[in-house]
Amino acid sequence: MDKHHQADDQRAEQLAKRGAERLAAFVLKLGQTVDGVEERIEAFLTSDNYPSAVQLAARWMAEVRRSRQFYHGCDGAQVLVARLDNILDVIETAVLPVNASAALDLIVQLMDCDGTVFESANDSDGIISEVFRRACELFADAAKGVPSGVSLPVLKRLVAEDGYGARAYLLQGVGRFLDRPHLETFIGELRAGLAGGGESAERARWQLKAVAESVQDPVLYEEAINSGRSHNLQPRLAIEVARHYLDAGRLREALERLPASVDELASYGFEYHDLRVQALRAVGDTEAIRSALWARFIQVPSPDTLGELLEAEAAGERVARREAALKEIRARLRPQSLAEFFAEIGEIDAAAGVVLGSPGQLNGDMYFGLVPLAEKLAPAYPLAASLVYRALLNSILLRGQSKHYRQGGRYWVLLLKIGARVTDWKGFETELEYRERTGREHPRKAAFWRAAREAMAES
Repeated sequence: MDKHHQADDQRAEQLAKRGAERLAAFVLKLGQTVDGVEERIEAFLTSDNYPSAVQLAARWMAEVRRSRQFYHGCDGAQVLVARLDNILDVIETAVLPVNASAALDLIVQLMDCDGTVFESANDSDGIISEVFRRACELFADAAKGVPSGVSLPVLKRLVAEDGYGARAYLLQGVGRFLDRPHLETFIGELRAGLAGGGESAERARWQLKAVAESVQDPVLYEEAINSGRSHNLQPRLAIEVARHYLDAGRLREALERLPASVDELASYGFEYHDLRVQALRAVGDTEAIRSALWARFIQVPSPDTLGELLEAEAAGERVARREAALKEIRARLRPQSLAEFFAEIGEIDAAAGVVLGSPGQLNGDMYFGLVPLAEKLAPAYPLAASLVYRALLNSILLRGQSKHYRQGGRYWVLLLKIGARVTDWKGFETELEYRERTGREHPRKAAFWRAAREAMAES
């Protein structure tokens, strides 16, 4: 058991010792003072009372439909999401286990509220869409408990009236609740829609793709992708098709559908090579997999892709293969990426050499790679680490965003500590020279200098 669960168990024991009456009073007080808790209490009290739960969920949905309130900002959207989640909690815990048909009816009512909901708040961060995704998943759970002849017409209506894109996930559950005859009927209708052309055909295509994914049918997925196309698939789409054959365990067919050339793959190159590696490994083609692993490593050099590449080699060939791989990436990667890669695989001396040879090519804006690099360099290569931390600090100062000055103050302290260990600056600015120049170039950034003084005091 982890520490988090242990703390929860201890807290639960402490609360239980307070007694039922005292705990009930505390919960009621929370409901009066903290937004959303009152609804949680109501939901909890109906969790074992099916008729009351149905009435409560219906009442809350009616309030959502009638409301003319606009929920401003992220905090407002969170309030609205909490209300919708409460409704779904009641349906899932108190209604669905007792009556699937009633649960389905309530979920449909919620889906029909999507227009009111999306017009009542800004969903730029997608949290409202996630609530409706959950509703789509519960729809499938409830639809399993009713005849397909009932659920299919409801599904088709909801999808046809989807004005906000919130119901798309309904189709991903059809394989869980439609029986085979109704599923075939629905697929037949979508196929007929493909022949119509225009917007309706495009809509039928994506719906058929979703159904194919739900029932894990790569042939149907390929049919949907190919419909209406008089030319070869784009490499990206061909990779999608191959992925579905691979997921279905149809390995040879997956390999056959991969593009013959990777020239037009652009950002999909790694996905192509990774899929090829998986398929070849599954079919046991030992010889072909070596070249596939090499191509994948060249596409995305990483400790993982290098490790798998070397593992596939005979023990006596691994040293030579590793040297060839490192030689290849020296020619391909830019200095910063090369230094980060060497640090990741434990070649700290090589990483330091790259930094010292190309300090002007470190981009401090790319802190997510530079910070781990600096941390790995610091113990044995303080000069190289100093150059990396300088790039990070320079980036913060040049951007002039005060919210980052606290971190900049930490770098200022780290530079002082690491610089004290440098015995040979090899022609680079000493720490004193760097600090004096920084003071001259950024004298008016008072917030930064205050953050630097605070960081010094804390250290």
